[in-house]
Amino acid sequence: CDDTNSEIFPDADERCNTIDDDCDGKVDEPDATDATTFFLDADGDSYGDAASPTPACAKPPGYSFNDLDCDDENPSVAPGAAEQCNEGDDDCDGEIDENVVNLSWYPDNDGDGYGNGNGDAVLDCRDPGFRSAVTGDCDDNNDAVNPARIERCNGIDDDCDGVSDGAGAADAELFFEDADGDGYGNSDERYGGCEAPDGYTDVEGDCDDDNEERAPDIEETCDNIDNDCDGFIDEGVVGAQDWYADEDGDGFGDPAVVAAACDAPDGFVQDDTDCDDTSADVNPDALEVAGNGIDEDCSGSDEQGWPDSSDRPLVPRDTGEPIDPSVSSGPSGCGCNTNAPHGAWALLLLLPLLRRRR
Repeated sequence: CDDTNSEIFPDADERCNTIDDDCDGKVDEPDATDATTFFLDADGDSYGDAASPTPACAKPPGYSFNDLDCDDENPSVAPGAAEQCNEGDDDCDGEIDENVVNLSWYPDNDGDGYGNGNGDAVLDCRDPGFRSAVTGDCDDNNDAVNPARIERCNGIDDDCDGVSDGAGAADAELFFEDADGDGYGNSDERYGGCEAPDGYTDVEGDCDDDNEERAPDIEETCDNIDNDCDGFIDEGVVGAQDWYADEDGDGFGDPAVVAAACDAPDGFVQDDTDCDDTSADVNPDALEVAGNGIDEDCSGSDEQGWPDSSDRPLVPRDTGEPIDPSVSSGPSGCGCNTNAPHGAWALLLLLPLLRRRR
């Protein structure tokens, strides 16, 4: 195919020289005597697979000059790669898991991720099975007991801290010192735990923990002491004195406005006989003025009656001045003048008869 070159003829050896040496119409064929063997690099890590030799005059795309890759499907596996604890030959040196960090693995029978530190350890870079590199399990037969658990009031050391049912338990309660044994504790002296220690109670609110007669369930009495620990003294005492409002200050109280207390509140009195607590001139000791529409003496009537043994003076309708009973010679306390003629008495007795006859 080139009669000017004696090295080109049909029986010549094909070489990598961009010439059709054997006149077969092809240039630099794979069977060229000086062709190079390349190896497939499927994972692109620059290392080829020894199982894929491919001769060529030039490196095909995706191929490598070497055949050193021991896993051409994993780019992290190649000569010079860091050996990992994975039961594989990461660096293609023919050894598995060499030069890796090994850990001590302890029995983890309950599978909760925490091993029994007192058990026999196995040195390996990976879990040999039913083991854990983390110790601290205080009950390796109960997966609900390990350092990650929350302590609860159940008689078990749930979190393996060496303390069962301590103050840190999630469902722990507060207890209060009850020095006087009345069932109520001092709120300032408290203890957290699952059970009350001796001398403690779960009820607080005692205002005097040295006196069993002072507690929230004690009945308040009139003694100037806060018996029931509610912050008030002598309030709401059963059977306390009733006091009545004396708004007008006349010493007589309004029966409609009553307050029960040990001592008289301001503006209150013991008496409850005032019929008009807005007027100091109206009370049982006031003088009755007949016919003025006012019941001054709270007798229930505006009419003037016979005086009683209290020597209360009467006031005539015409003068409004009290009559002195000492000058009476008639019926006791009638207010009649002792100097009046006897005929006047007769006239007084006859007037009703005369009126009837009319």
